[in-house]
Amino acid sequence: EDHALVLTGGPQRPSLKLCRVQASSGQASSGEERAELEVDLQGLNPVAMCFASRHHWQLFSVFVATDSGAVHAVCPVLPQGASVPAAPLLALVASLAHQPA
Repeated sequence: EDHALVLTGGPQRPSLKLCRVQASSGQASSGEERAELEVDLQGLNPVAMCFASRHHWQLFSVFVATDSGAVHAVCPVLPQGASVPAAPLLALVASLAHQPA
């Protein structure tokens, strides 16, 4: 509720930033020191991003579309102090337990 995910940097240095929103202003912090997570997307030319469904790893994923039509998954993306309900975590653990080694 108090975070924003921002696709920023333009074509020279595109990145995905997870920032805490300042409660007093309602504005996302754009300062380097305030980004909790920054993913360098250099070379991808991103044009859009979206969150995934709430199924297993997709709960913690952001998909980034590029100008070439490719889609890249960034995972895990989770704000500091996030509270995740037990049921999705248990489902994720169960899905991992059933994967071949």
